[in-house]
Amino acid sequence: MYGCLYTILDNLEWATDYIKYLYWVVCPSSNLFLEGRIANLEMFIEQNQKITIGTDSLASNCGLSILKEMKIILEHFPQIPFDDILKWATLNGAEALDFNKEIGSIEKGKISGINLIEGFDFKNMKINKNSTVRKVI
Repeated sequence: MYGCLYTILDNLEWATDYIKYLYWVVCPSSNLFLEGRIANLEMFIEQNQKITIGTDSLASNCGLSILKEMKIILEHFPQIPFDDILKWATLNGAEALDFNKEIGSIEKGKISGINLIEGFDFKNMKINKNSTVRKVI
Protein backbone atom coordinates (compact mmCIF):
# COMPACT_ATOMS: atom_id res chain seq x y z
CA MET A 1 0.00 0.00 0.00
CA TYR A 2 1.23 3.47 -0.80
CA GLY A 3 -0.20 6.90 -0.09
CA CYS A 4 -1.22 8.79 -3.18
CA LEU A 5 -1.58 12.49 -2.31
CA TYR A 6 1.54 13.67 -4.15
CA THR A 7 1.93 10.87 -6.66
CA ILE A 8 2.32 11.98 -10.26
CA LEU A 9 1.77 9.88 -13.38
CA ASP A 10 5.49 9.07 -13.79
CA ASN A 11 5.67 7.74 -10.22
CA LEU A 12 2.45 5.81 -10.68
CA GLU A 13 3.78 4.14 -13.84
CA TRP A 14 7.10 3.32 -12.15
CA ALA A 15 5.37 1.82 -9.11
CA THR A 16 3.06 -0.24 -11.34
CA ASP A 17 6.05 -1.64 -13.25
CA TYR A 18 8.09 -2.56 -10.16
CA ILE A 19 5.58 -3.39 -7.44
CA LYS A 20 3.50 -6.50 -8.02
CA TYR A 21 1.05 -6.13 -5.12
CA LEU A 22 0.08 -2.45 -5.26
CA TYR A 23 -2.85 -0.67 -3.64
CA TRP A 24 -3.10 3.10 -3.35
CA VAL A 25 -4.58 4.33 -0.07
CA VAL A 26 -6.55 7.56 0.04
CA CYS A 27 -7.42 9.21 3.37
CA PRO A 28 -9.45 12.24 2.25
CA SER A 29 -10.31 13.78 5.62
CA SER A 30 -6.72 13.56 6.82
CA ASN A 31 -5.42 14.90 3.50
CA LEU A 32 -7.75 17.89 3.72
CA PHE A 33 -6.73 18.56 7.32
CA LEU A 34 -2.97 18.31 6.67
CA GLU A 35 -2.66 19.56 3.09
CA GLY A 36 -5.95 21.19 2.13
CA ARG A 37 -6.53 18.82 -0.80
CA ILE A 38 -7.05 15.19 -1.72
CA ALA A 39 -5.37 13.01 -4.31
CA ASN A 40 -6.15 13.18 -8.02
CA LEU A 41 -8.26 10.03 -8.01
CA GLU A 42 -9.16 10.40 -11.67
CA MET A 43 -5.52 9.71 -12.60
CA PHE A 44 -5.55 6.46 -10.61
CA ILE A 45 -8.86 5.40 -12.15
CA GLU A 46 -7.65 6.19 -15.68
CA GLN A 47 -4.57 4.03 -15.03
CA ASN A 48 -6.68 1.11 -13.68
CA GLN A 49 -5.05 1.29 -10.25
CA LYS A 50 -6.42 -0.42 -7.16
CA ILE A 51 -7.59 2.14 -4.63
CA THR A 52 -8.59 1.63 -1.04
CA ILE A 53 -9.94 4.05 1.55
CA GLY A 54 -8.35 4.74 4.91
CA THR A 55 -8.86 7.20 7.74
CA ASP A 56 -5.20 7.72 8.74
CA SER A 57 -5.39 8.27 12.51
CA LEU A 58 -6.99 10.47 15.13
CA ALA A 59 -3.85 12.63 15.03
CA SER A 60 -5.02 14.02 11.68
CA ASN A 61 -8.70 13.09 11.59
CA CYS A 62 -11.56 13.88 13.97
CA GLY A 63 -13.04 10.41 13.47
CA LEU A 64 -12.42 7.04 11.91
CA SER A 65 -15.48 6.72 9.69
CA ILE A 66 -15.06 5.15 6.27
CA LEU A 67 -18.52 6.49 5.37
CA LYS A 68 -17.28 10.02 6.06
CA GLU A 69 -14.28 9.39 3.80
CA MET A 70 -16.61 8.09 1.08
CA LYS A 71 -18.73 11.25 1.37
CA ILE A 72 -15.65 13.44 0.94
CA ILE A 73 -14.59 11.51 -2.14
CA LEU A 74 -18.03 11.90 -3.70
CA GLU A 75 -18.10 15.59 -2.79
CA HIS A 76 -14.86 16.14 -4.74
CA PHE A 77 -15.47 13.52 -7.45
CA PRO A 78 -19.24 13.15 -7.93
CA GLN A 79 -18.67 11.38 -11.26
CA ILE A 80 -17.12 8.32 -9.58
CA PRO A 81 -19.75 5.57 -9.38
CA PHE A 82 -20.79 4.64 -5.85
CA ASP A 83 -20.18 0.93 -6.49
CA ASP A 84 -16.51 1.71 -7.25
CA ILE A 85 -16.14 3.65 -4.01
CA LEU A 86 -17.92 0.89 -2.09
CA LYS A 87 -15.41 -1.62 -3.48
CA TRP A 88 -12.54 0.64 -2.41
CA ALA A 89 -14.01 0.70 1.11
CA THR A 90 -14.59 -3.05 1.38
CA LEU A 91 -13.00 -5.66 -0.88
CA ASN A 92 -9.99 -3.60 -1.95
CA GLY A 93 -9.17 -2.79 1.66
CA ALA A 94 -9.40 -6.47 2.60
CA GLU A 95 -7.21 -7.44 -0.38
CA ALA A 96 -4.63 -4.76 0.44
CA LEU A 97 -4.30 -6.16 3.95
CA ASP A 98 -4.41 -9.76 2.66
CA PHE A 99 -7.62 -10.50 4.58
CA ASN A 100 -9.78 -11.04 1.50
CA LYS A 101 -10.16 -14.77 2.18
CA GLU A 102 -11.89 -13.90 5.47
CA ILE A 103 -13.56 -10.50 4.94
CA GLY A 104 -14.30 -7.81 2.37
CA SER A 105 -17.29 -9.33 0.59
CA ILE A 106 -20.35 -11.38 1.37
CA GLU A 107 -19.53 -14.96 0.42
CA LYS A 108 -19.98 -18.41 1.90
CA GLY A 109 -17.20 -19.12 4.39
CA LYS A 110 -16.32 -15.49 5.05
CA ILE A 111 -16.89 -13.51 8.21
CA SER A 112 -19.28 -10.94 6.82
CA GLY A 113 -20.40 -7.94 8.79
CA ILE A 114 -23.25 -6.03 7.25
CA ASN A 115 -23.71 -2.30 7.61
CA LEU A 116 -26.79 -0.45 6.43
CA ILE A 117 -26.30 2.96 4.85
CA GLU A 118 -29.39 4.85 5.89
CA GLY A 119 -30.50 7.79 3.77
CA PHE A 120 -29.10 6.24 0.59
CA ASP A 121 -30.35 7.84 -2.64
CA PHE A 122 -31.40 4.77 -4.67
CA LYS A 123 -32.64 6.85 -7.58
CA ASN A 124 -29.15 8.26 -8.20
CA MET A 125 -27.24 5.40 -6.49
CA LYS A 126 -25.38 7.82 -4.18
CA ILE A 127 -24.87 8.55 -0.56
CA ASN A 128 -25.50 12.11 0.54
CA LYS A 129 -24.37 14.37 3.37
CA ASN A 130 -27.19 13.08 5.60
CA SER A 131 -26.44 9.39 5.05
CA THR A 132 -25.48 7.44 8.14
CA VAL A 133 -24.27 3.92 8.74
CA ARG A 134 -25.74 1.38 11.14
CA LYS A 135 -24.30 -2.02 11.94
CA VAL A 136 -26.82 -4.77 11.12
CA ILE A 137 -24.70 -7.90 11.65
